[in-house]
This record gives sequence, C-alpha cells and structure tokens, in this order.
Amino acid sequence: METLAQRALFLDAIPGNLLLQGPVALRRGWRKKRRHLFLFNDVLVVSNNVQKKKLKVKYIIPLSCLWIFDYADLVGGDNSATCKSIFLFWPMENFVATFSTKEQKKWWCFFIQRSINEAKKRVENKSTTVLQVSRDHSQGCTSACA
Repeated sequence: METLAQRALFLDAIPGNLLLQGPVALRRGWRKKRRHLFLFNDVLVVSNNVQKKKLKVKYIIPLSCLWIFDYADLVGGDNSATCKSIFLFWPMENFVATFSTKEQKKWWCFFIQRSINEAKKRVENKSTTVLQVSRDHSQGCTSACA
C-alpha cells in the first residue's frame, strides 16, 4: 500500500509546479475509465484513481505536444456529459475527458490552455540559433592564431 509520503515523492519527482489536480472520466471509443489528472508547468500526468491503494501513472504528456478542444463544439449537442467534456489529443493518443461539473471543466480548460501556450513558447525560445561565421581569406592568420 502506498503512503501519503510516497505519493508526495512521486509529485516531487515531476519537474515544475503542480497547478491543478482532480478526478476525471476518460473515454476512448466505448471504454470509460476513472482517472486522476495532475497538471504541472510542462506536463499533464494521467494516473489511476487516487482512491485506489497504489498510484499508477498511465501517461505523462508533454504540454508542448497536447491540443484540447471543447467537446460540445467538436461534436455539437448540449447534453450534460457533452457540456462537461473536453477532447485531449497528442501524437500518441486521444481521449474525451469528462469532469464532474461545468465549472470544473471551465477551470481545467483555462489552466490547460494557458499551460500549453506557455510550454509552446518555451519550446520556441529554446530553438537552435544558427551561428554564421564569416572569415576573410584575403588576410592571413591574426595574432590570436599565431
């Protein structure tokens, strides 16, 4: 059985600050699973339900590779599950995440989208800069070479 101290060690091992966490129902196709989301600065961690005896990480998704859409806008409709759902996708997988309330969905959308935008800006800023060196061959070696 995992203790609270072990769970805290897991959260400390992820780089960045924990911004938001909470339960969610993830659906892929017809399969629906209860999961727990942890949103950090650079990653979204999906684990089994934290109420279970042992916490198992299912996915660690880099935010720079994640896209989200409002599920109601994507499929249309206004039933209660659709209004509380967002579509998460990245190159390896995609899910429909359904939250308990519309308010929870609104907060998760806000924080995930903000974190995605910041993560993508950080990736753009880290892009490789090409250094161009020009050398005038008409002059010989400078004093630094000699």
